[in-house]
Amino acid sequence: MSIVVRPAAVADIQDDGKCYEEEVPGLGEDLVSELDQLFARLAAFPRSAPLVAGYEPIRRSAPSAVSVRRASIHGDRRL
Repeated sequence: MSIVVRPAAVADIQDDGKCYEEEVPGLGEDLVSELDQLFARLAAFPRSAPLVAGYEPIRRSAPSAVSVRRASIHGDRRL
């Protein structure tokens, strides 16, 4: 199964990764790692994502499926 990430989504991921990395070193890398794991799960279990109404057999993975925790005001990497 192939995973398609639209160019606009790639740009958003890159921008978000840079912002997270500026907040806390390593947090941007965590974002990319979480997304890599998500994409691997979707490739392994494609039916776990819901179908996009009117565009079957395209499936969508909600951004909320990715857990990225922001740094606390104390500089902790995980809340």
